[in-house]
Amino acid sequence: MAFSLSLHHMTQTTNHNIHIIHEDEAMLVINKPAWQLSVPGKNPNMVSAFDIASEYLGKPAFVVHRLDCATSGLMIFAKTLDVQRKLHKSFRDRWVSKVYQAVLCTPPQQKSGTIDLPLNTDWPNRPKQMVDYQDGKEAKTFWSHASCGLKAGVESDLKAAMPNIIPFPVYLRPYTGRTHQLRVHTQSLGHPIIGDRLYAQSHYTSEPDNSKPFKRLYLHAESLYLQHPMTKKSVYFLAQDEFSFFKTKPHEHLMDSI
Repeated sequence: MAFSLSLHHMTQTTNHNIHIIHEDEAMLVINKPAWQLSVPGKNPNMVSAFDIASEYLGKPAFVVHRLDCATSGLMIFAKTLDVQRKLHKSFRDRWVSKVYQAVLCTPPQQKSGTIDLPLNTDWPNRPKQMVDYQDGKEAKTFWSHASCGLKAGVESDLKAAMPNIIPFPVYLRPYTGRTHQLRVHTQSLGHPIIGDRLYAQSHYTSEPDNSKPFKRLYLHAESLYLQHPMTKKSVYFLAQDEFSFFKTKPHEHLMDSI
């Protein structure tokens, strides 16, 4: 397809306490904070990104995809059912490229690689997922070391929480979109994500009230690259977070995917 890129990475904070990356007649793109539900859950007192987006729009938003509660980053909400269906198809057919930033507990020996391990629900230990070679669904993740390093002050904060830690920043690009895929796949390397309450060792876990060594899961949905559901142009969204090793131009490997 012809390449026509629109870049969006400016965050706007509104009175609705929503961080808007982009808005047009078709969709709303936000930067969800860590510890916020994507959609309403069992606890009616927990406000979700869906609730806030719907309040901002003045009508129910249409959910396109989700992030784990502990994960921050880009979420798209459609404004109409037709746009939701088109975006669902783009995600389902893998026409959407996603890049996440993460900080691993320890450095792997390699600087990049592919993790190709099938995943399934660990039913006795829900909501955990597990590698399942017999009945699991295909799950593939590409990863690489973020050579630009951590944002100033982040590494010192991590080492203040745990002096012996050797934080290792990586980019993660999921080819598939299974539940907890990035978290299970990095654990399978033997290097789980810092702050992961489900898959990291207890001394690497997190809680929002600072009762654990770390205050959050160090996983952030940084980039989305897709075809706009109405204009058919390629659009690229960027969202920064408190620990981001922030890029201002698209990752080169994303360009080959659309």
